[in-house]
Amino acid sequence: MASTATQPLGWGLLPLLALAVIITLTLQLNYQEDSSEKSQPPEYADYFIRGAKLSALSPTGKLMYQVQAEEILHFPDRSADLTDMRLHYQGGPAGIWMLKASKGRIPAGGGTVELIGDVVIKGKQPEKGLTQMRMSEVKLFPTEGLLRTDSAVSIIKPDAKITAVGMEADIVKDVISLSKDVQVRYAW
Repeated sequence: MASTATQPLGWGLLPLLALAVIITLTLQLNYQEDSSEKSQPPEYADYFIRGAKLSALSPTGKLMYQVQAEEILHFPDRSADLTDMRLHYQGGPAGIWMLKASKGRIPAGGGTVELIGDVVIKGKQPEKGLTQMRMSEVKLFPTEGLLRTDSAVSIIKPDAKITAVGMEADIVKDVISLSKDVQVRYAW
């Protein structure tokens, strides 16, 4: 019968135990610092919402659009800044449009929604297929169903790829007007 000798836990494990305690305390302190920093709105904002979903209604009470954002900062003048936003616009007979941007702004009064930074707009109209637009910034006028930008625009439709500088698009009627430097490549 083999005998096993047990040795008491010695001082050799003490440095490992101390290291584990230090790491745990450091992680907890960092988490608390991060949480306290994120739980307070900046001085210039009156409040903020994380993981928000907002809906905007027309004067008649009909849903115009819904916005989802990672973070919304609301200001005393009733404007708001949005981070990592997605907007679904109810485009009437032209279908639903999805607008996505890294940042956004809803000025006081809410008459426009400004999308800024890698803007992607997708819409699928009955019988016309998917339209995808990309630009650096655009303003949505939700009551009129208009998009306006002075930036470079890339538009991909099932039958064409279009580039231009400047655009006004009526996304309710599915009419796009391009300003200058228009280039079109048709897919036959």
